[in-house]
Amino acid sequence: MNLLNLLRKYYSSITTVDYRKLANRLSEFWGNPPENRCCYHYSLTNSYCGRKLLRGSDMCFWHSKTQEKYKADIIREYFGFADNLKDVIEKEISNKGSLEGAYLSGASIEENFFGGGVNLSNANLYKADLSRSHLSYGSLSSANLGNANLESSYLSYVDLNNADFTGTRLFNVKFSNNDFTTVKGLSKNNFFGWNNFLPVYRILEKYPEQSQPIYRKLIKYFSNEGNIDDASWAAFRERIQYRKLLYKDFKGGLSIILIKYLHRNYNLLQFIILWILIKIKSFFQLIFSYACSLVFGYGEKPFRVIITSMITIVIYAFIYSYFDVIKESDFHTSLYFSIVTFTTLGYGDLLPKKQFRLLTGTEALTGIVLTGLFLFTLSRRTVSRN
Repeated sequence: MNLLNLLRKYYSSITTVDYRKLANRLSEFWGNPPENRCCYHYSLTNSYCGRKLLRGSDMCFWHSKTQEKYKADIIREYFGFADNLKDVIEKEISNKGSLEGAYLSGASIEENFFGGGVNLSNANLYKADLSRSHLSYGSLSSANLGNANLESSYLSYVDLNNADFTGTRLFNVKFSNNDFTTVKGLSKNNFFGWNNFLPVYRILEKYPEQSQPIYRKLIKYFSNEGNIDDASWAAFRERIQYRKLLYKDFKGGLSIILIKYLHRNYNLLQFIILWILIKIKSFFQLIFSYACSLVFGYGEKPFRVIITSMITIVIYAFIYSYFDVIKESDFHTSLYFSIVTFTTLGYGDLLPKKQFRLLTGTEALTGIVLTGLFLFTLSRRTVSRN
């Protein structure tokens, strides 16, 4: 398909004369696309792909956007030397072939820990679509993944040494036992995506026992890079994974306790008592974790402390007004008294009735605690974790 036909296909409202003028200008810049060859244009090298076309497609095997091409017979027909995707990809990379813009969405090219996954070391995967692909146990060492789409892909046990993730989409990716120490271009924005209609930044969190260590490594990576806000985001998500683990422990049955402490030779009654104690401990840990998230975002969200403080002041003001804690019990005066008490200013112009002194003391204590939490969370967001 020549450039003129391509322009007619995508810009049907342009006149033939305009087509020719635009085609001539683009041809001068890009050069003429090859006849009966893949006309995908590489933005990095300013050239065309030029590979032979996939049967029934106007693109080559790599740039054709069809799931049918993953079938063994189609791979064998196109390449002639193999019928599996792993072998042809590794052969293409070893021959220095560019996979820029390659469509590999949903491709399953992982094996296992012993057999090893696909080797994409030094591959040019710029703008490649690898979403929902299975790349576990393989290697992306020194690969160029700039602006590539890896959304919802599986990268467990993948070697990421010196990989370039500039602009790469990593939302909902399954990581496990990965090392980010030497990767390039990684930031919180890589993990942006949509959960229904809500924007969210995260990796796959279905398995918190695997995602929690990954967030810890991201905290270290962002801290070393000086990205304080990104490190704070990773720290908050890590605490959420910890909360999920607490919930799993709380839901765990007696059989889990039996397996965990089987070597202790406890009798059944001791196991039951141990299970009850662990349940109680997990319950209070879970409640405390939810409270920490709500009040100060695990030390990462100072704005939540401000909101909590404002709500606390208003609630106490309603209580003071309703129960006539002070002589002037209108809400405006009660709100003023609540603010003064919360901030422990103690002007002395308003005093609580004798029976309510303990109540006002609790607000003062709450104000001291929330002020300390605000300073703590603010310092974590403005000072490097190193």
